[in-house]
Amino acid sequence: MKNIKPHIAPIIIFLSSFFLRLSLIYKGPFHVDCLRLSQNAELTLSTLKLHYQFGTGYPLTVILGSIFIFFARSFGIDDPVIAVNFMSVFFSSACILILYYAVKKVFDPVTAVISSILLALDPIFMEISLYGKSHAPAMFFLSLGILLIIHFKDRPSTKLLALSAISLGFMGACRLQDLILMSLPLSFFVFFNKQSQPDNKHVNLLSGFRTLLFLWAIAFGIVLFFHLPLLMNSSSGGYSVQLSKFFSAGLFDNFDMSSTAHMKKALIFIYKSTNTLGIFLALFGLVYSFGKRINLYTFLLLWFLTPLLFYGNIYTISSRFLALIIPAFIIVQSYLLRRVFKLNILSKIVVVFFIFSIGLLPFMDVYPRLKFHNQNRLLPEYSQWLSSVIEDNAVVVATDESAFYVHFGNIKTTNRPLNIDPVRTKDMRLFKAKIDNYLDNNIPVYFTTLSLYSYDPDMLFLDFVLKNYKLRYIDKKITEIWHKGIFFNNPGNNILYRVERY
Repeated sequence: MKNIKPHIAPIIIFLSSFFLRLSLIYKGPFHVDCLRLSQNAELTLSTLKLHYQFGTGYPLTVILGSIFIFFARSFGIDDPVIAVNFMSVFFSSACILILYYAVKKVFDPVTAVISSILLALDPIFMEISLYGKSHAPAMFFLSLGILLIIHFKDRPSTKLLALSAISLGFMGACRLQDLILMSLPLSFFVFFNKQSQPDNKHVNLLSGFRTLLFLWAIAFGIVLFFHLPLLMNSSSGGYSVQLSKFFSAGLFDNFDMSSTAHMKKALIFIYKSTNTLGIFLALFGLVYSFGKRINLYTFLLLWFLTPLLFYGNIYTISSRFLALIIPAFIIVQSYLLRRVFKLNILSKIVVVFFIFSIGLLPFMDVYPRLKFHNQNRLLPEYSQWLSSVIEDNAVVVATDESAFYVHFGNIKTTNRPLNIDPVRTKDMRLFKAKIDNYLDNNIPVYFTTLSLYSYDPDMLFLDFVLKNYKLRYIDKKITEIWHKGIFFNNPGNNILYRVERY
């Protein structure tokens, strides 16, 4: 009984988190990446050949998706989307359990309980828990890797370091860009390891570098191992181009240090995941505790700032990207609450109030939207409706929603130029020639509200279309845009227009 008692709290937290997420699991794919993951995982399972997602390939995410599809079919569930959605439910819940043991090892059980509850309820972390994407598996392997590093720092051994490296390698195989962003804070955490390093400063530095070399050699070796099938197969040339385009877009095209708008958006996401009280608690907790355990809190600060400074400066910033930094933010809050908790009976009531205010209230604010997606599949339903309204040979101009139209409606789509500026007139001429060719061959062409307004903040594309064509209203149906994330994603009518000549 004594051996079971320390595990009662984490088991209760895990089961509560799991069943809460299961009760809110999304009914459909919601995000185009989720749809493509279910397709690629299903293809991988049926062909036993790895099919990459996009960009860095996300090979382990696809493999894990295939495993969950296989087990879902064993239980009579044939929908691959539900299977990959359940994958996120499982790994996010397991991540909360791992966080409990990591925080308990570094701090104490009360801090661990508070951290786990706050993470379980955090809206951003909840968002990545309910539909299939790479975030939840990557976060699980990151948490496991950190837990193993904590044990290594306490009891240094090659075995523990190797296991932590393997777990971090799995993280990179799920989501390579996040491992790269976490390499700085993790290296700091491993390098400054007083317990495992001798007193001599020269030997101390040498030992630290050897430890880091060993860790990252194994971790990135694992990453390479999972990417080898993509690099060695017959379509490796296409994958290399896709990989190059992904990093080009992520590191150069979309990265903009000159604008504060993207960072402001990122900070709004963090604010909405907690509130003013939560922000104050984190800042005060960091200042209060920094001098006490400077290495640990420098690691947490780097964990928070490094991904934020990258994702907060990209054009495509979305709340789900910031799930990576939420645990560091929450741990600092929880440490300060623990300090208050141990004062007296009244202070315990105050801590419960804080957990309610910074944990439960933000969750209840997004709960109606989570429940809505648990009960509705707007984009698949819109695609099926669209298929019933247009002609069999019609072409629909689309942006990111194209994958939904093709998969659920068997609709032929054509892409349009994105992020138009006055200089890029060639793209518009080519697009017009394509539309004119369809019309010349009596092929009906349609626009929707999404395809007219997306990626066009200055309305340049819309102006171009209206100058060259008439748009006849056909009908409308409710749909949504997933890009805005959990906080700003409000479903609305997506109007269908038919293109006509003047």
